[in-house]
Amino acid sequence: MPHPDVVEIISAVADALDYAHSRGLLHRDVKPANILLGEAMPRRRILLADFGIARQLGEISGLTATNMLMGTTAYCAPEQLQGADLDGRADQYALGCTAFHLLAGSAPFQHSNPAVVISQHLSSPPPSISTWRPELAHLDGVIAKALAKDPAERYPTCADFAAALAGRPATGPAPVTSPAAATELPTQVITSPAVSPNPSSSRVKPATLIAALITVALVMVAVVLGVRLLRSPSAEPGSAAQSPSTASPSGGATPPSTPALRLSVYLTDDSNVLTPAEHAVVDRALTKLYNQRGVRLWVVYVKDFGGLKPARWAENTMRTNGFADTDAMLAVATDGPAFSFRVPAAVTTGRAIDVEVIRRDRIEPSVFRHEWTRAALAAANGLDVAAR
Repeated sequence: MPHPDVVEIISAVADALDYAHSRGLLHRDVKPANILLGEAMPRRRILLADFGIARQLGEISGLTATNMLMGTTAYCAPEQLQGADLDGRADQYALGCTAFHLLAGSAPFQHSNPAVVISQHLSSPPPSISTWRPELAHLDGVIAKALAKDPAERYPTCADFAAALAGRPATGPAPVTSPAAATELPTQVITSPAVSPNPSSSRVKPATLIAALITVALVMVAVVLGVRLLRSPSAEPGSAAQSPSTASPSGGATPPSTPALRLSVYLTDDSNVLTPAEHAVVDRALTKLYNQRGVRLWVVYVKDFGGLKPARWAENTMRTNGFADTDAMLAVATDGPAFSFRVPAAVTTGRAIDVEVIRRDRIEPSVFRHEWTRAALAAANGLDVAAR
């Protein structure tokens, strides 16, 4: 598969995994067969499926209570094969094996005897991707780091691995993973841009992709397992941030003619709905959007809009906080719930950005389910895709 295509897929899956890890969940079975690709045009939807064996961190090892291995041997991290305690770096190892498979056309370790494959994972150095793809020799070290036997020698996060695979700087610090942070099953759907499909050059097994596409409907049902269905939010379609930094909550009741609060740059959680790990995940997504697309997105969580319509509250807040004409905003009132997604014309000019589609299809479902982190990621990912 072409390197740019692999980067798009691995980046999307990495974001989904990091989000799961931030909620204290581990996937444990990352592999090509669990990555579903939608139609390439006009946008490709990339879904990470099969969280059926996901477990909370701190409660899992590589083995079940009956000592049966969970996961697929060809992609299992050494610590998972040994039944040791696991964290997000085990998923990163599997993601590294998946990236190798997509680039080379086969998993890094292969043998007809599974015991030999296990032995290779435990003791053999990872093969060099340049053996299969000489033009990708610069990725040998990247793959080797993700496939390090010692988890401590791998990348801090899956997103950092994806950035290295793409030749980009790391996007931020590792999210804090805590079992207490896990409250729901966070299978994440990330929309990624269309990539030039080239079936003849893709070395992913056709049966895998065909089966994946056939089961999209079933996977979409699995995506919403464990999610609470609450009343529908009110929303206002919109009308923009620099690389974000850590925000501290600030509040204050305001009269209808003034904004609810003065914002922090560029993530404000005045309603305290994000854990530190979730804050880091959103912060990293905003940084990535700005660094790669030059799009500035402010994300604000407040308890309510002080009696104002969502769009009016957002307009007042953007004006008071001195937003530039290239700054966008996602404002979420968590007690409603309600939200406003404002993307000014300067952001959409010359770009295929459908603000209404992002608002309706990506942000609103997350707000509807009180998935505050995912709502922010939906806005950032939507603008990221559209800005390409």
